Amino acid sequence: LLADSYRLMELRRTNRAVDLVKSESHLAPFAFPIAMLSIKMSPIPTQEQLSEAVRVRDGKFPEIFHVLAENRISQDSDQTWITTAKILLRRDELERCKGILKAFRESNPENITATLLLSNACQRLGSEHDLDESVMLARNAVSCAVSPEDTLRASLQLAVSLGSRARLRTRQQVERQHDRDEAIQLLSSLDLVASASGGSSTTATTATSNSSSSSNVAQGLYTLALLQAEQGGSHAAKAKATAVSAWQAAQAAKDPQLTALNLVLLSTILSAGQGHKAALSCLSQAPTSTAATAEAPRGSAEQALWSDVLVCRLRSRLQAALSDAGSALTELVLAKKLLAGWLERGPLPAGVSRGMAEEELAKVWGELAVAIAQADSAQKAEALAAIDHALALRPWTAAIRHAVGSVHEALGQYEEAAAAYDDALALDPTHAPTLLRKGALHVRHGSRPDLAVARDLLAEALRYEPRAAAGWYELGRVASALEHRAEAEEHMLMAVRLASEAPALDFSELPLAPPGISDA
Repeated sequence: LLADSYRLMELRRTNRAVDLVKSESHLAPFAFPIAMLSIKMSPIPTQEQLSEAVRVRDGKFPEIFHVLAENRISQDSDQTWITTAKILLRRDELERCKGILKAFRESNPENITATLLLSNACQRLGSEHDLDESVMLARNAVSCAVSPEDTLRASLQLAVSLGSRARLRTRQQVERQHDRDEAIQLLSSLDLVASASGGSSTTATTATSNSSSSSNVAQGLYTLALLQAEQGGSHAAKAKATAVSAWQAAQAAKDPQLTALNLVLLSTILSAGQGHKAALSCLSQAPTSTAATAEAPRGSAEQALWSDVLVCRLRSRLQAALSDAGSALTELVLAKKLLAGWLERGPLPAGVSRGMAEEELAKVWGELAVAIAQADSAQKAEALAAIDHALALRPWTAAIRHAVGSVHEALGQYEEAAAAYDDALALDPTHAPTLLRKGALHVRHGSRPDLAVARDLLAEALRYEPRAAAGWYELGRVASALEHRAEAEEHMLMAVRLASEAPALDFSELPLAPPGISDA
């Protein structure tokens, strides 16, 4: 029996070994020594071993659950559970990650790292219920934090969770505004600007004793600037100043990803005042990896940057605004090649899963299809082929179905466009861009029943996105067609004001936190 128990122990079946010995009362005293010896004989699994264990093979139960069970009684089991959760986050297996972290927190409710990882997983899942849970967990982490560094990490996650919940169109505008205000107030209370310049002895200043914390301060400034930019209006000037500080902090932290994201944000803020040339000049300073050529060999020494794609997409929008359609298309093609290269040859940028890259590639294919159709309707075949690529990657998303409708509308195929918009609204009835274009098609028909339907659709779109200039413009057209002159003038003036403030790339397109930092 003892020989059998030792054999089981060597196979990492500690519980079975102890149970086997306990089955014979006269051998029971050996149970505890066997368990303790097993802990010493079983080293903490390496990250490579855990990565291999989480894989599902031929529908079999993943080995990771056996590994976690075997390590639960170990003094170093926390590290195994936390590392496993990080691996699952990087693989975008968010539900499995949630399950493992919830099981771990049953016996370790005050472990801040586990709480923040679970909050991050819920935030990335993105449903209203998950975001509520993410906010609750982040608040718990803030209240449990003891060290200045933990306070900073928890505050950053809470701000990101609140900002993500503020982007939910299904919530009331007052609630969204409240979440954004709370996140801004939270980050402002950390005095990150003074900390980045080395001027204050605040929580963040104390935490900047190492490069990781310096990156956290830079990330906090970036998130604060983005939230201020999303507020719009009087917050625009503050957003610009904060973005400059964030860029300088990211440079000081020697973080190329964060530096590039801050320049993308700063360029987007500049474009909101119709400063497209200034935005292009600012964007030209953004660091890019050699992988941005989409020809970098597999295993290239330089890490690919997720921000490369955003740089290409924003540059395309800016060049389109300056009536340079050819250069705008070239940038989208580069973004498409970049994403396809990562997916086909690797490696993916740090913190980016395959699913994230595929979703972004579908979005770029959709933008490319719309740009081709709008640039030259004679290139109908190319535009339709591009949108087919987008559909192949993400057929059941409202954004891609909306892109299908936009392509057909640009090609003058209005019935096909209406059908695609109906498909998009069936997938997401709150998709404001689709509601706007569907309303615009009814305005185009011009009959009084169509105008009535258009007004309802446009009002619904503006309920979700009140700063959409196109929505107010179309409402002005409706009022004008109904001979409501004063109302038409009011709506048109609103459209002009919002259009002058609209950025080249919507701020909600920018991530609230760089990939790979919030789950580090």
